[in-house]
Amino acid sequence: MPAGGVSPRAARVVLQGSGLGPVRLGTAQRPVTARLSSLLGHPTAYPPAGCVGGYRDVEWSDLIVQFKRGRLAGYRYWVTRPHQAVTPKLSTATGITLGSTFAAVKSAYPHLTQTGTDFWSADGLTFGVTSSQYPSPSSAPVYEIKVNACPAAL
Repeated sequence: MPAGGVSPRAARVVLQGSGLGPVRLGTAQRPVTARLSSLLGHPTAYPPAGCVGGYRDVEWSDLIVQFKRGRLAGYRYWVTRPHQAVTPKLSTATGITLGSTFAAVKSAYPHLTQTGTDFWSADGLTFGVTSSQYPSPSSAPVYEIKVNACPAAL
């Protein structure tokens, strides 16, 4: 693995509003799971989705990929274990990852829209920032990056 802890294969899984690197929203579950497994290793869990309507989740540590009726519907990349290393190490095309500051998100995505107290959206991505203040200060870290995730499950 190169310096920085990101394997070259995992680096190809870019967090995008249209999908995850080489896989696009709407793609069937089997090829998505196979492709992501070839890049990230075997899934670490198959947690219950918790949503009605045919949802299934596949987990690669801190990345949960969600399928609805057998098709890629969204994902959630988030810090599940505070103060521990995040795996796999992924980022957006602009370099935003978990732990990036809100200032970095605003710089990378100048057309952010506020979608909740601590949630901001741009380019189909939603960023969650951790803060005990409102509005979130520029130093607030990103704890979540997601797309179309069923909120009850995640």
